[in-house]
Amino acid sequence: MVKQSTLHAFGRLAATAALSFAALTSQAAIVEYTDFSDVSDLVLNGDATTAVIGYGSVLRLTPATFSQSRSAFSQTIVNAANFSTYFSFRIFSPGGSLFDCNSINGAYGLVFVAQSVSSSARVAGGGIGYAGVGNSLGVEWDT
Repeated sequence: MVKQSTLHAFGRLAATAALSFAALTSQAAIVEYTDFSDVSDLVLNGDATTAVIGYGSVLRLTPATFSQSRSAFSQTIVNAANFSTYFSFRIFSPGGSLFDCNSINGAYGLVFVAQSVSSSARVAGGGIGYAGVGNSLGVEWDT
């Protein structure tokens, strides 16, 4: 059984963010991040990076700007038939979206993706980094 993992993602707006676990093997895997001080098992795309804030190292995915596509993917292969996860994230200074009629153009949101294709986000913006990823499951948060 896959141990539940805690993922604390920090971004002023985590637009088109994706954490992905490839589903290719039947061997149990444990993926756990209590913070992001060691990201050697992650593929960070775009300008995704780590940052140290008051309570530890976090994963900073995107700023609150329009049309961002940044992501972090785990390189650990897990069995999709026996997969469970939990995670938490924080969105700071979201800045709005295209649809809230303010003068600040934020972005669309973030998505957690389980897939077996690639360790890169596909498209920015409305596709939320997940459009076009076949044989996958995504859980999206609109911001």
